[in-house]
Amino acid sequence: MDELEREYPEQARDLRQGPVVVGVSGGADSLALLDACVKVLGAAAVRSVTVDHQLQEGSGQVAREAAERARSWGVAAEAVSYTQP
Repeated sequence: MDELEREYPEQARDLRQGPVVVGVSGGADSLALLDACVKVLGAAAVRSVTVDHQLQEGSGQVAREAAERARSWGVAAEAVSYTQP
């Protein structure tokens, strides 16, 4: 966080003000972002949200697994369902 604070002081200040919510798909990129946030900010400052878009078979399971992974890292996590109107 020290380097972030030196390079981007305003953004670092914003990150310290409240939880950071990370959208997690369950894929490698979003899990890497979540991991980086946990390492820099600490798990207590991070929240994970995964949306079950119901557009593909098994999307609910993927969303639940992503939330479980986040929880295993100490992150408060939710998997929410979206049904297209």
